[in-house]
Amino acid sequence: MNNNTEVESHEKCGRNPDGTFADGHKPYIAENPGRPPKGDSIREAEKMFLDMSDEERESFRCKTTAQIIAKKRVKMAIDAEEHQPIDTLADQVCGKPKETKHLSFDTEKLIQFQETFDEE
Repeated sequence: MNNNTEVESHEKCGRNPDGTFADGHKPYIAENPGRPPKGDSIREAEKMFLDMSDEERESFRCKTTAQIIAKKRVKMAIDAEEHQPIDTLADQVCGKPKETKHLSFDTEKLIQFQETFDEE
């Protein structure tokens, strides 16, 4: 590859021959690549619908899939006769405290189980 070709290839990608970006060719770097913008999440839409009155919620025209899902979930939770959907929605929107799980096991059975592998 000759020198002219190298210079042309650097110019095409917006870089100087030393590999640095040429003036005006800075790449866009997303704050959190691979993830939708914060306002477009189902949780954010649920929070928005929970803050609305019934009339506002019914007349709101959804623009994103997240808003459609959130509107239906909030409506289902409000219309439910039992508390579980409301509690679930509140836990998901407001955040649920981390649960601690305690495991217990029978040491005798564990030893027997381990011995079956030792015999092979």
